[in-house]
Amino acid sequence: MRSLARDLIGNLHPRWEHVQAVGRAMEVLVDDPSHDLPEDLVYAAWLHDVGYAAALEVTLCHAIDGAIFLQALGLPPDVVSLVAWHTGAAWEASVRDVSDDLEAFTPPPDGLLDVLNFVDLTTGPDGATTEVDTRISEILERYDVEHPVHRSVTNSAAALRTSAARARARLVSR
Repeated sequence: MRSLARDLIGNLHPRWEHVQAVGRAMEVLVDDPSHDLPEDLVYAAWLHDVGYAAALEVTLCHAIDGAIFLQALGLPPDVVSLVAWHTGAAWEASVRDVSDDLEAFTPPPDGLLDVLNFVDLTTGPDGATTEVDTRISEILERYDVEHPVHRSVTNSAAALRTSAARARARLVSR
């Protein structure tokens, strides 16, 4: 999965640094038997942002575009759904008017999306560990207020914080 991600977005900096850090952080979590997390989370972590590759653009919603590509490759359904629905994708799909494209993918299993969201939201664009609120603020600062990403993160911020908090609680309690 690393090599596929590298082939698709390894030239997109700092996005590639972010993806590598998310992938490595998820490997650590999944390798810890006390968390009881499936390997599909590692694959989804490494592949969560492949939809940013220009060659994969279909809807301009990177989560959906990545999922479309991964589904065509025949990756496991949980990996595809995690990529499709990660980190506020439903809100971005709504803002971009592509919710029907997202809903073609079954939502991921309970709790797994929270873990992916948590790792994504606690990893900065350069790969450094950060806090959820800092990451949300960074995303909002990076995009103009009229940009679909800014609008969707504004709309989803409370839900993203809640998702990350559920994952943090799950990971700390084990």
